[in-house]
Amino acid sequence: MYKKVSAFSRSALKKLSFTIRKHFGCEKSCFFPIVDVLDKVRDSGEEYDNFDYEILEDNDSLLVNKYAVYDAKNNKIYISNSTYENACEDDGPSRFTLVHEFAHFLLINVRCSAPKDCKKKPNVCEDPEWQADTLAAFLLVPPDLTENFSVKKIIDDCKVSEYCATLNCIKRNEE
Repeated sequence: MYKKVSAFSRSALKKLSFTIRKHFGCEKSCFFPIVDVLDKVRDSGEEYDNFDYEILEDNDSLLVNKYAVYDAKNNKIYISNSTYENACEDDGPSRFTLVHEFAHFLLINVRCSAPKDCKKKPNVCEDPEWQADTLAAFLLVPPDLTENFSVKKIIDDCKVSEYCATLNCIKRNEE
């Protein structure tokens, strides 16, 4: 069984990332402060439909083979303790995990479009995992601020993994 959402193009996700970064006041910074953003959204209450996150033990049954997961029904991200702690220390993969789950929240709530079950694999623009990965990448590595950056400078300034930085450089050159 697969999941499918309304199509959202790479360029539309890029535009959305600019809006989100501006909303959270980090449009001029290469660094996306995901832990602070999660706190701000959680503490805003009704403005974000009472969004919440919870830090769980690494071996919690809600996180079987996962570092974090967004539960749309409860509007909550469940995060393993080690992932949260590592994100607080600017670990690239942990930050990507949190931004990816936050992207699920944003895509479902901003677009009012929850993933639906489907029998065949959706095309890439309808894949909720691809959409969350793409939006997370744009939030973490803002294209307008990093267009001439080397992989090392992206890693250092954006606090992302080498894989994320390299992939962003490759995608940037394809556009």
